[in-house]
Amino acid sequence: MNKLVFEVWRDEGAASQQAGVVHPQNDKVRVSTMPRAVLVHTLTAYSDRDFWRQFYAWNGKAEWEPDETLPEHFFTEQELKEQQDYLMRRNGS
Repeated sequence: MNKLVFEVWRDEGAASQQAGVVHPQNDKVRVSTMPRAVLVHTLTAYSDRDFWRQFYAWNGKAEWEPDETLPEHFFTEQELKEQQDYLMRRNGS
């Protein structure tokens, strides 16, 4: 299974939190909306539902229940490659 990296960022001053897949657009949004945010958690997930299950558990919330009318999105080789390429650029490697 292809696992993508997800991050949880928190801005204590604004009492806000953002969680999502590591992606250039998500980084842009975070920097513009939460410039003082700090990384508080990283996880890997094989699907959108896997991410939400893990995030809810980590965040101490009740078990996440998916909308069964929506299909589960399993991450593809293409998505994995795109993220790996971006992570290399982002980390300066």
